[in-house]
Amino acid sequence: MTIYLIRHGETFGNQKKRYIGITDEPLCHPGRCFLAQIREKHRYPIPDLLYCSPMLRCRETAEILFPGVEQHLEADLRECNFGEFENQNYQELAGNKAYQRWIDSNGRLPFPGGESREAFQERSLNVFYRLEKEWEQLDVEKTIAIVAHGGTLMSILEAVGIPSGSDYDDRHEEATAALLQPAPRSLSLRAGVRTGPECSVPAKPVQSATKNIDKN
Repeated sequence: MTIYLIRHGETFGNQKKRYIGITDEPLCHPGRCFLAQIREKHRYPIPDLLYCSPMLRCRETAEILFPGVEQHLEADLRECNFGEFENQNYQELAGNKAYQRWIDSNGRLPFPGGESREAFQERSLNVFYRLEKEWEQLDVEKTIAIVAHGGTLMSILEAVGIPSGSDYDDRHEEATAALLQPAPRSLSLRAGVRTGPECSVPAKPVQSATKNIDKN
């Protein structure tokens, strides 16, 4: 079984470095053009099963990369709810006392009016592990693609042993992907759009990850 974890393409909020979680904005024109180039170069094979966050930017990404393929929408693949910081960047939040407290906590405090890091990462992992159990019941090998958000995908990667800040931490780049190829006792990972050396890491499930999350 081969699993592609694909981050959605660029949006206007991404260009402005804003915290885009529950804001349901579409892809921007450069984001669409870049995805079209990826499709034309056949970066990813057509998946047998395609799962998406229900957010518009993810559904549009999946349609551009895999036109006509049925999208299975999973609500818990959504990005984190950034609460009061939603749709703002660090410059726009300058002078906000709640934001400064969050910065001073090294991102460990819950987002005011939004999710905590732990709750978000637990949600992200729970949906992945649920889907993984369904895939284990398949009679034949499948190619699977998940189109979601930087924070969601990094939660999954950290859980299988790829830490934030590693060579595989492409979470700040739109339309990047990680390729998971499960093997007995290990997962072999390499970058999708941005290639890198392969490595093996333990395929050990964890209850939750506690690393920094992405903001897009």
